[in-house]
Amino acid sequence: MVRRKVIMLIYILVNFIKVPLTVLFSGFHIKCSIIELFRLHSSIQAIDGGHITIGPMTSIDNYSLIRASSGTIEIGRNVYINRNCNIVSHQKISIGSQTTIGPNVAIYDHDHNYKRKDSEDSLINSAEISIGERVWIGSNCSILKGVSIGNDSVIAAGSIVTHDIPSDSVFVQKRVGEIKSK
Repeated sequence: MVRRKVIMLIYILVNFIKVPLTVLFSGFHIKCSIIELFRLHSSIQAIDGGHITIGPMTSIDNYSLIRASSGTIEIGRNVYINRNCNIVSHQKISIGSQTTIGPNVAIYDHDHNYKRKDSEDSLINSAEISIGERVWIGSNCSILKGVSIGNDSVIAAGSIVTHDIPSDSVFVQKRVGEIKSK
């Protein structure tokens, strides 16, 4: 127990250095308070004019990537983003307060325009993603463009969310396994 408290104290002290440097090097396109817990191997990037706003008491675990590529990302207060998550925005992603995101979750507000025939069409298609407050997203989920998830909802592990989920609901993507004999 003492060892765990010492490790947490070290992370907090490192964040007093890491967070202001991240904000400074982003050209102040990242806004967050000092009271954050960004693990050493997490990455927060605002590129191509993107903006990121992170509420206080948010925790981002190791090997997670938060990237605003010309879009915006708004994360509420007291949000937990587990390890190895990818949240990438070309338009807008908003995550409400007290939301918990499990490991290996991918949240993308865009996809590639595979029907592109000439240079006049955009390389990507994008649509806003809105995740409400107190949402629990299980491990290995994918949240795709244009989705809105209501408050107090649960997304079961391994789900691929392609349509809106109403408030106070549980989304389980059932997969029927089939076993065939040889």
